Amino acid sequence: MTFKPGDKVRVKDSELDSYKTEFQRKIKGRVGVINSVEHGDWKYHDRPFVIFPAEGRKKEYRAGQINARNLELIELGSN
Repeated sequence: MTFKPGDKVRVKDSELDSYKTEFQRKIKGRVGVINSVEHGDWKYHDRPFVIFPAEGRKKEYRAGQINARNLELIELGSN
């Protein structure tokens, strides 16, 4: 799947275990927004830059590049 800036995404629960515990705590269950996308040669080589907005007591978290196949689309951006 190709993501566009403004799309709302979440890291798939099935992929969370592949990340470090600290990163898991920061992103688990949160919905992030695609800031920009670095395109690769193949559709799964796309590396979206994801920002998780502040939510409750959690601060904004700029996760940086996350592999596109580890993300699930929650809502299309308004672009």
